[in-house]
Amino acid sequence: DGFVRPTDPSFYYGFSAKRNPRTFAGVDASGRTILATADGRSTSSLGLTIVETGAVARSLGMRDALNLDGGGSTTMVIGGQVTNQPSDATGERPVGDSLLVLPRTR
Repeated sequence: DGFVRPTDPSFYYGFSAKRNPRTFAGVDASGRTILATADGRSTSSLGLTIVETGAVARSLGMRDALNLDGGGSTTMVIGGQVTNQPSDATGERPVGDSLLVLPRTR
């Protein structure tokens, strides 16, 4: 909600209305953090529009949600293993940023 890029209306269309791989995060009613990815650009997964991403977030119980980076950089790694199928032809690619969830140290 509220994403505005008035100098390039085609960006909004491509970003929000087309199906793409997506990474998104949210919080449920109890305050639990939920991280999710949706693969795309393949015969096994078409990806999600931004509206569909919101619907999936709601179905996962997210009360508040945020769309993160998407496209070819959408990669979910758990325990050192890639758990989704990145859409780039070469698979996983280097990215400049990531969201880490680490265990608490005592």
